[in-house]
Amino acid sequence: MTFKLRPTDPNIGSCTLTMLCAITGKTAEEMGRLLQQIVDDRGEDIDEWRSDYAQQDWMEAVQRLGGTLSGTFYSDPKPSLDSWMRSNASDDLIIVATSNGIEHHVFATQGGKVVDFYSDGQIIDYPGPVDRLDGQVVWNTHVVSEPEADETDVIARAER
Repeated sequence: MTFKLRPTDPNIGSCTLTMLCAITGKTAEEMGRLLQQIVDDRGEDIDEWRSDYAQQDWMEAVQRLGGTLSGTFYSDPKPSLDSWMRSNASDDLIIVATSNGIEHHVFATQGGKVVDFYSDGQIIDYPGPVDRLDGQVVWNTHVVSEPEADETDVIARAER
């Protein structure tokens, strides 16, 4: 699988599903089923369509799809979402997990561009502060990379 930032369906309604669709090119239905399977494998049960999912679940989804995550965890004071985005123009595909202490959010960025609920499923330049994300700080970021060729072959054979 090639991980990269892609446009998504604008009506997904979940930041986690939007992020997973944006980095994989898969549908929200496919990603919802994968998340359900991950939780089921752990012996729990969730609805396919949720507005939020646990970070451990979306991280596992990326890994099951063949991605490797390299994380950075921020200590206090955590950078604001806006300051982190303005200081990061990496060409790496990065998953950003944020929170304001009450609501959590996750999205994907690459080269200063984002796909998120406010982009209507499109890849856009980071627009600056978004009202709904006011007060969000970056808790952690994860660079998504693809496995070496031999790892990809193992994954492909396992999927057959």
